[in-house]
Amino acid sequence: MSITNIYFTGNENSFISSILLYYLIKFSKNNRKFKLTHVVNTTLKQKKISNIKFKIILFIFFFFNRKHFKRLCVLDSFRSRYKNLSQQAKMNKILFNNFDDFSKNKIKKKSILISCGGNTIFKKNFLKKFDICINYHHAELPEFRGSYSNGLELYHNKLYAYFSWHYMNEKIDRGHVFYKDKIKIKKKIKHMLFYDIKKIILASKKLKKTLLLAKGSQKHKFSPSKKGHYYSIKYFRNLFNNLEQFSFVQVKKYSEIFGGFFYKGEFITKIKKSNEGIILSDCKIRICEVKYLPIIVYRIFRFFKLIDKSY
Repeated sequence: MSITNIYFTGNENSFISSILLYYLIKFSKNNRKFKLTHVVNTTLKQKKISNIKFKIILFIFFFFNRKHFKRLCVLDSFRSRYKNLSQQAKMNKILFNNFDDFSKNKIKKKSILISCGGNTIFKKNFLKKFDICINYHHAELPEFRGSYSNGLELYHNKLYAYFSWHYMNEKIDRGHVFYKDKIKIKKKIKHMLFYDIKKIILASKKLKKTLLLAKGSQKHKFSPSKKGHYYSIKYFRNLFNNLEQFSFVQVKKYSEIFGGFFYKGEFITKIKKSNEGIILSDCKIRICEVKYLPIIVYRIFRFFKLIDKSY
């Protein structure tokens, strides 16, 4: 029996990567034609939040922001259930490496590279080592390429939230899309976290279909996707630099989807209409909350380094 070797790459601390890996391990155990050979962490610069620090953060938001506290509890439950990449690999006796150590390894024949949630841009010479290289993207391609583009489907009043599988090349989200699926957007649920969870679980449960389509559509694996828009992290950080161009409804809607918005280097999570303050196109506002905390509390915590800017 011919076996296809699977190499999985993702973010050690991402619940998106962890969920897909969890289902991929189950899939490979139930489908003997596929063998999960190696798990690789491609995100090395991101700080790992210890369990003790995360519990302290939960405690803080329990008192100051119950809404955000509930979201953090959801993330904590996923952390507990699915474990991070290295833990899952160890539990299932699968080889694990950080990318710098792994990139020098010899790749087995008949291999598929599956990428999900990492932020490394793979070079052409590395991708050539595999028969097929595919990537999970949390939005519809090619329309919404880049980071955080999953929330833009909600912001632009789309009826559905998509995920896409595409072949990988050395450009970000530019490969041919061979499979995509969708979930209905609910009018009353606006935060993108809800849809991210629903999409990755749906995608994870359809791994067999995904891999069969990837293998069956190989004639397109070098075909580029030319249309669409690319949204960088810089785009989101600079979007509201000129707040006077936006209405209160636009800013509030964006905040409900993304959790907040960047303004003058800070992540603003709550605003209110005001007679004095920052001018929008239709009113004035004052900032009530930074990073889910009242301004005075945020400044105190920052001063005592209880919360850092990376959080």
